[in-house]
Amino acid sequence: MEISMNLNNDTKLAVLFGKPLKQSFSVYLHNTVYEEEKINMVYLAEETERDELEGALDGLRRINFAGCGITKPYKVDVMHYLDE
Repeated sequence: MEISMNLNNDTKLAVLFGKPLKQSFSVYLHNTVYEEEKINMVYLAEETERDELEGALDGLRRINFAGCGITKPYKVDVMHYLDE
């Protein structure tokens, strides 16, 4: 299935952080649902090293993001950088 995206100024962003991500189906699954449900959102995957996690999350606070996912190796580490 090919996913077609119509991105615009109102498009929300969600991202998956972790490493490795090659085996993850998250991008395909989320974007398929967004397209089928006509949700103006895009889900991306960004391979991130453990020592880059704080900066990556800080970057999300500065843009039009809706949320993020964290892979298993970083689920405990990420708690140090959350607002609540």
